[in-house]
Amino acid sequence: MKVSAKRIAKHVIKTARKPKVSSEEAEVKDVLEDMRKRLERKELDSTSMISNQLKSFEKEREEDVEQSQKKINDVYRLMNTINEKLNRLIEIKTERERRVKELEQKVRTKSDTGQQEILRMEDRLNNMELRFRKIRHQRRYSPAQLERIRRALYSFKRRIEEKKRGVSAEVEEPSEELLFPEMPSEPSEKIRHTMKFEIPAPKKSVPAEEIKPELPSLPSLGEMSKAVEGKEPEIPKVPEFELPPLPKPKKTFWQKLDIMLFGKPKRRF
Repeated sequence: MKVSAKRIAKHVIKTARKPKVSSEEAEVKDVLEDMRKRLERKELDSTSMISNQLKSFEKEREEDVEQSQKKINDVYRLMNTINEKLNRLIEIKTERERRVKELEQKVRTKSDTGQQEILRMEDRLNNMELRFRKIRHQRRYSPAQLERIRRALYSFKRRIEEKKRGVSAEVEEPSEELLFPEMPSEPSEKIRHTMKFEIPAPKKSVPAEEIKPELPSLPSLGEMSKAVEGKEPEIPKVPEFELPPLPKPKKTFWQKLDIMLFGKPKRRF
């Protein structure tokens, strides 16, 4: 193979320019090159590790966001359930208050009606007793009839007392079942609440100043006979069968008693 002189000259110039490298420097270069390659590999490994960690962190973050959103939705559902139950309790409380007012109005109306009836009965009793005091010394009725009238007046007075007790009991003891309906049964969860529905305080039926004092008891037949003795002639006993027959239709005992005390009512044309 022939080599030209020009090529040989170039090789000589190149070798002359190239610095001489010792064996130690070559070894250092090899070590540095090896370290550079290791660093490059570590950098690649760390980069891949960081990217993997970022991916895992992103996945965990997404899972946390989903769980947080789920918890928020659960809280909203619970709030809606609580609002529904509170609205139901408010409706129940409103219904109870309405029923309490209705029952109070009914009791008040019934009490007023009962008191008016009691006052009418007391006025009637006073008139009957005054009439009885006027006719007890007359000759129209026998002692047996007077005793019968006296017992009827006493029975009428007892009826008035029972009527008073009944009216006061109705006002002071309202029915708890009517005031408070039962709570509706819940199909699922139940909530605790601190709402209290108390029974309203009982009201007095009649003020003390409106109650009339009891009438004085009627004198006995013995006292009546002593008062009459020596002043008026003895009242002849008239048998009951000699009394005039009652008109038809048949009247009740109280109607008969009114006729005996006040006379027959006048006809109205």
